[in-house]
Amino acid sequence: MVRALVVYYSLSGTTKQVADILVSELQKKGIDTVVEVIKCTQAEGVGILRQGYRSITGTIYNLDNPPENDPRQFEFVFIGAPLWSLGTIPVPEQWMKSVQFDIDKTKIGAFVPC
Repeated sequence: MVRALVVYYSLSGTTKQVADILVSELQKKGIDTVVEVIKCTQAEGVGILRQGYRSITGTIYNLDNPPENDPRQFEFVFIGAPLWSLGTIPVPEQWMKSVQFDIDKTKIGAFVPC
């Protein structure tokens, strides 16, 4: 059976909404889908100007929990994150640095709600 991993970090809930739609569509196609929510309280509750500054300066965030899933066990991995200033929030990047990918087996996609 084809398996997909949907990993996301959401602050306001918009990225979660997009992830929920993606999961629903994948399941309609018969794809076994696992969802992993990235937790990082260090990035929460920060004002928009500070968020933008941290994004631009490359602040490193510590995840609250280690990754729960091994992306090498999935045919598809989708990673979602909100925009901060001129780019995506750095939290999912920390998640990606914590795992290994098999780029010959796994197709990787991203979703970034604006």
